[in-house]
Parts: sequence; structure tokens; C-alpha cells
Amino acid sequence: MKLALIGHGAIAHQVLAHVRRSSGLEITAILDVIDSSEPGGPKVTTRLDDLLATKPDLVIECASHSAIDAHAEWFEPLESLKLFRAHERIDFYTWGDDRCCLPRGATRATLAGHLPDLAAGMVLVFEEVIGPLTGDPTDSDPGHRHAVRLTRVVHTEDGAPLADPLDGSEITAIEWADADALPFPLCVSSLTDSEHGSRLLHGVSVARGNIVLVDHGRTVSPQERLDPVPEPQLYLAFDSGDARCDRPPREPVPPRYRPELKQAPMTQAGAFDHAGPASAAFILDMRDVRPSIAVGSTLGTETTDWRAVRDLLASDRTAPEFVVEVEHDGSTRLRFGDGEHGLRPRSGSKFTAVYRTGNGAAGNVGADSIVHAVTLDARIVNARNPLPAALGQDPETAEQVRRRAPQAFRKQERAVTPADYEEVTLRHQDVQRAAATLRWTGSWHTAFITVDRIGGEALDAQFEQQLGRHVERFRLAGQDLEFDEPRYVPLEIELFVCVQSDYFRSDVKARLLAELGSRVLPDGRRGLFHPDNFSFGQTIYLSPILAAAHAVAGVASANVVVFQRQGMRDRRYLDDGRLALGCLEIARLDNDPDFPERGVLRIRLGGGK
Repeated sequence: MKLALIGHGAIAHQVLAHVRRSSGLEITAILDVIDSSEPGGPKVTTRLDDLLATKPDLVIECASHSAIDAHAEWFEPLESLKLFRAHERIDFYTWGDDRCCLPRGATRATLAGHLPDLAAGMVLVFEEVIGPLTGDPTDSDPGHRHAVRLTRVVHTEDGAPLADPLDGSEITAIEWADADALPFPLCVSSLTDSEHGSRLLHGVSVARGNIVLVDHGRTVSPQERLDPVPEPQLYLAFDSGDARCDRPPREPVPPRYRPELKQAPMTQAGAFDHAGPASAAFILDMRDVRPSIAVGSTLGTETTDWRAVRDLLASDRTAPEFVVEVEHDGSTRLRFGDGEHGLRPRSGSKFTAVYRTGNGAAGNVGADSIVHAVTLDARIVNARNPLPAALGQDPETAEQVRRRAPQAFRKQERAVTPADYEEVTLRHQDVQRAAATLRWTGSWHTAFITVDRIGGEALDAQFEQQLGRHVERFRLAGQDLEFDEPRYVPLEIELFVCVQSDYFRSDVKARLLAELGSRVLPDGRRGLFHPDNFSFGQTIYLSPILAAAHAVAGVASANVVVFQRQGMRDRRYLDDGRLALGCLEIARLDNDPDFPERGVLRIRLGGGK
């Protein structure tokens, strides 16, 4: 909304496109690698029905005016990508399991085959391609598609390809971030139902490589030449009484220069984190949206590159910056500085612009709507989007702006009190809770902000810099910023559990450790001591621990015998049934044998088998 109030724009959407290679049977002497960032690299577009009758296997040249006039939605890659034939379809390795399934919340898997070109940072899309009960591709669930960005890839061991130790089959192990954890169980192999012959099915779901993020919009080509800056037509009047005989040189009035672009609507695009999880690509802050345009000028032999900004209020008089102004009818003009706020273009300067058109909700196409590859490289057959597009928004109308503007100014955009700093810090997508205090540090006040990250992640230097940039625009002048990690309080808990006679103690213990653990369970639920279940000053009670233990199948009774801060022998917490924490303290119980200082959970069992 803020963007519309200032610039009356709209934002384009982003979508993951799967680019397909041509096979060796179709084209001879094909290379194994294609760089999508090369000149003539692929653009993608939705279906062009008017051209399908004559070109069913369409690969469109970039200069095809027929494709441009077909009212299709165009998309362009946001990053460079090397395409590998082996990554088009990758099967999962089932380890001999006839009913192999990746559980909900999974962050690792094993792929079949040796894939030396697969690397951390690449994106894969997991896709169910046949129905697990029928084996029919038309019965596959289109909702069972999920994108992940790989954080770790292992394809060798001691210099040799990674292999199954039992039969020597070559495999590749992959991992991805918790933010990309599977939101549903993904079937890999299955047995069909009795009506379809109880057949064994492999390849129920596969992994798709060659995935690139594309953005709605088409670059105007060739670059557009704008009208040159006009010569001055008006001059300031001089005081004839001061210089009757010696008239000073005429002082020109700088001409107004607001060139209009020929095509519309201009694409408004957001920033993209090339290293973040795949899920983060579909999270956009409207304040980060910028017009997709590059402007250059020449005056004689002097060339200048101009940068688009939101406003010129903070621009230096020598800064080559400009503002894009979009009117209600979609037409676009460029406004340059006046010599005080931003550099003023000099008369005679010739301007050129390279920009993209295509915007709004029209780009929110559904899955499998993108079907054509627009490229000069004949080795690329086509492209498709396994996942639907998102984030496209239409510009606000004049009536919507008039109705919403008074309320927009009620949103606080400054931080003065500790509560203000907490509120603006929570606007960051990776922050779960924040606690702020103001302290006099000798010469000024400093806002100390203690940050509880989602997933209990550490406050590393990179995230601290990112968070500092986020809070800086709200900071009150004269106040400094410091970020701290929470004061984690490791817990020490011991339970004595009586197991029912028809259950194995080892099975019950495994379920108890999972339910009382700090990780996401296979069904998507969090363990009781997952970091996101606790925050600052939250009292820990015995009753939820006992309730979680009694809910585990096979538990006849459970009793907590140790309940305290780790290393502190104090029975008062057990007697009171609760453990109170300070305002900046957060309970922690990871029960990780590699990090025993992060909390310990001991379970003693009796009964059972």
C-alpha cells in the first residue's frame, strides 16, 4: 500500500520455472551444460494458442512479433543457471523399501545415481508424477509439489562415488533448510490397490532440477531513446537600475524535463535473496519494491548511469538519481533532480532507457501455465512452472488511494520507546520475539534489543547486519542500536515411566524422546521443547510435560523426578510444579549429546517388554 501511495505502482510476481533440455535424439553434438545467463538466454511465456496450430513444438525466437502480439504473459529469469540434462528428472533412492515415503517435515533425502554437478545452492522441486494407488499419471496430486534450496550435497566418499554399502548402487545425499521442510508426506514408492493389481510402483515422486526463479515482465528491446533535454526557453529578468550600461549575461530558467516512456505498465520488482531458502523467494516487503528500469545519458563524450529511487528528498545535488511516476492510466514518466535534491540533467543530454513491462495480478498464473521457452538456443525445448505464481498485485485505483491514505498514516514508522523498538523488530520475517531496553551509555541512549529468532537460530554477524539495516530506518536520531542473543536457560529433566505390558520399552522411549524433543515431528507437529514454543520470561510448568508423556501410546504412568535448571540442585521447582524465568531468559532443552550444555532429558523405564 505504501508503494501505491507514493508511486502508484504494482508489483510483479515470481515463479519457479522448470527448463527442459532437448534430448540427444533430437539434436546431435549437444553440450551437457547450458548457461541461461548467456546472450539470448531463455525467457518463458504462457500458452500462445494462436501459434500452436502451425508450431506445436514451439521454440520462439526473441524477435518474434507474433508472440509479443499474442497477449501472453512473459517472464524473465532472475538469476544465472547452468542446465544439466541429468537434472531434468532425478529419481529418489528408496533403499529397497517398497513403501518409501518422505515424512512431513523432512529436510533430507537420498537421490538415485551419481550427480557430481548437483551442488548446494541449487533449487529442486519435488513432484508427485503418478498416482500412488493406481499408477496413472492423471491421478497424481498436483498439490504434492514443493521447492527446496539445497544446503548440503554429498556425492563422493573417500574420493569415490557415494554408494549403497549393500549392493554398490551409486547415490547422492541431499539436505535442505528447515524453512523448506516438506509440508506434506511425499510418496516415493508404493503398492497399487487391489483393483489395479497390487503392483509395485517406483518413481511415484521425482525431483526436478534446472529450476530458475523468473519474474513477470518483458524487457523492451532495443533500448528506448527518450527525448533529449531541451534548451532553455525562458530567462530571468534583470534589474535595469543596477546595470544600465553593463547588462549582465542572461540567466536561463532550467527547462522541466519529464520524459514519458512509450510502453506500459512498467514492471515493479522486489529484491531476491539468491542464497536464502526457496520459500523465502515468495516473501516480499512492499518497501523493497523498485521499478525495473535502467537509464543512461550521454552529453558529448560524457556518459552517466542514473539510478531509480523512491524519492529525491535524501539525494545529494550531484547524485544521478530519478523517480518513476506512474499515473492512474498506467503511463509512466521520469522525474529528475533540481540541482538541490538530485542531479539536474543538462540541456542537450540524450537519454536511453531499458525497462520491463508486465505487472499486476495478471502474472499470477497457475501451475503448468508456462509452456514455451523463448530463446535463440535450439537446445532448450520448453519450460514449465510446477508451482503457481505469486505476489502479483494490481495498482491501487485513485478511489482506493483516497480511501486508504488517511489510515496509512496511522501506522507508526519511528521507534522512540522500548515498545516501539520491539514492534518494528518483529516486522522482520525471521524474528519470533524481541525485548528492548533503553540504557544511558555515557553520552547517549542505546536501545539494546534482544532477539529470539525463529527456530532458535543464532544471532550471527550476517543476520545482525541484516536486522540492523531493517531497524535503522525507524531509529530515533541520537539513539544507538545494539543486538543481543537471549539468555538461554538449559533445563534438566528426568522422568520415570511405567510401560504397559504389551509394549516394547525401546519403542516407548523413542516416542517419548520425540514428543518431548526440540524438533519437528514426522506429522508436522513440534516437539514440546521446540525453540519456537518458548520465548522471553515464559514460565515452564510440569503439567504440559506430564500430559505429553501420558499421551504417548504404551505409557501406563509417568512421574517427573528431576525438574530444575541444569546444574542447580533445587527441589523447589519440582515441589512448586513450575520454573519461573527472567524477562530476558528463554528455556532450552535440546537433549543433544554433542551439546549437553543445552539441556538434558533423561528417561528411566519400568515394565513393558
